[in-house]
Amino acid sequence: MMEMSDTIFEAFMEQFEEHVRADERRRVEAEDNARWEPIRQQLIRSRKQPPWAELNATWQAARQQRYDEADAARAAREHDLRESA
Repeated sequence: MMEMSDTIFEAFMEQFEEHVRADERRRVEAEDNARWEPIRQQLIRSRKQPPWAELNATWQAARQQRYDEADAARAAREHDLRESA
């Protein structure tokens, strides 16, 4: 069997350890990616939804329209009551 010098052996061990660390790093990153994937998908879905301020403004406008329609209907009833009296 061929003898290796200490320098060559140390260099070989450093490369081997780096290879093992790289494999472990890839495995951990794959686990992290799998763990975070549902959150990423939720963020993608939430970005497709209109922002809260826009939803609130739309809701406020719809509510104001209902109030205006109710006020107009009440004013029409009051006008009809005055004319009939």
